[in-house]
Amino acid sequence: MLIPIPELEAIQASVNVYKSRRLKILKAIEATLSTIKKEAGYTNTVNTVTFDSKSWRDMAAPQTPAIFIIDDIVQINRFVGKTREYTWTVKLFGVVKEFTLEEFEEHIADLEECLEDNNNLAGTAAKVEVQNVITDNQMFENTNNRLYEIELKIEFIRCLNNPR
Repeated sequence: MLIPIPELEAIQASVNVYKSRRLKILKAIEATLSTIKKEAGYTNTVNTVTFDSKSWRDMAAPQTPAIFIIDDIVQINRFVGKTREYTWTVKLFGVVKEFTLEEFEEHIADLEECLEDNNNLAGTAAKVEVQNVITDNQMFENTNNRLYEIELKIEFIRCLNNPR
């Protein structure tokens, strides 16, 4: 679902207080994923979006679905004058508890839809694509607890000597 204009403007205002381009993008991912709610037309509501991946094992079922944003690799692709083009891999590690397989797959579809429909992260990136989705569907079948990793490819441009 496309984020409504007032909510999109609020995300832009909240991330524009930061100077670092990378931090703006990370905060935009956090804010974008936080818009996944049943009231907005999604199948499930994401209850936790955070950068603290150390706490996932201790989460209670009502705190999930939980998404942890993990910074990975940044590659400088090319130089054109004073402009640099970057490709950044960011991983979303997720946990859901007490979800059936059907609910879990709908949750993954919600994430993909949100990221594909809002693929410039409120204007902070040139493009965001879901590259890979890895799940453990069968591993915890008896517990209805499930883990996943979604790899995002984020492209952005910045000027040389200016990390903003």
